[in-house]
Amino acid sequence: MIHELSPQRFDNTFSARVPSASDRVMLFGNGTMLVKPLEGQHCFDFPVFEEFSQVFPSGYAFFHAFAIDDVRYYLAFPETTPVVPGDTNGGKGADDNNAPSLGGMQYQPIEEFRKTSCKAAGHAAQTGWHLHRWYTRNRWCGMCGNPMKHAATERALQCPTCGNRVYPTIAPAVIVAVVDGDRLLMTRYSHRAYRARALVAGFCEIGETAEETVSREVFEETGLCVKNIRYYKSQPWGYAGDLLLGYVCELDGSPKIMLDEKELATAEWVPRDEIFEENDDVSLTREMITRFKEGLL
Repeated sequence: MIHELSPQRFDNTFSARVPSASDRVMLFGNGTMLVKPLEGQHCFDFPVFEEFSQVFPSGYAFFHAFAIDDVRYYLAFPETTPVVPGDTNGGKGADDNNAPSLGGMQYQPIEEFRKTSCKAAGHAAQTGWHLHRWYTRNRWCGMCGNPMKHAATERALQCPTCGNRVYPTIAPAVIVAVVDGDRLLMTRYSHRAYRARALVAGFCEIGETAEETVSREVFEETGLCVKNIRYYKSQPWGYAGDLLLGYVCELDGSPKIMLDEKELATAEWVPRDEIFEENDDVSLTREMITRFKEGLL
């Protein structure tokens, strides 16, 4: 999966250090990120601080995000707001997408980065985007309305007026492989850009366990009851700010599907030998589908 970087090491330890010339810079705006496409590859790199500063010589603040091996990554934010920018323009001028002064750098849509063949860059992009959205959505204190400031010793935002402290938001969600013998329940989302086949999925609600979420989501979306719920694996999914929890369970009772058309376009029982999906080495969903296909789930 996209976050599995071994033997490379992802280190999200908080640091207040400032960027050096070779550190990578992540600048987001309008659902895009500034990158350096690598010629002839479905891959990209990030501008280093030295070249970023040549294109954008002033007006930006930099916050350490994480490191991958010895490479450090920083979020760049325009210094025009108390903490960080809003989600409207992210520092881009109106014509920056086509500006020749970017010197080989260009803005690309966030959704493109999950398809990259460079896993370290893809994981950096999704984690940077997760942090960017958290910062931009917490500019003001939710208790007293005053501007938030960066905490000095940990990754948090704190209100200097009332002391309210906010940490990065992570939403737990389940991905569910429902099995009936040699058949797997496969779905297609309704009203989403992603049109490939997937599995039942949903967010954990207040007061319930992840296992209870599995039972509830499967029943709500398909009308099916399940048993023998067992945990498989987890995955951080920064593109949506989620922590995905993979579960496998068995059909309990009737296999008749009663589709919730608000959530799903289709849901069907697919025999193991009719599953054509291959592991994309990106998502937990695709890994679970292909492991069932291979008789390993």
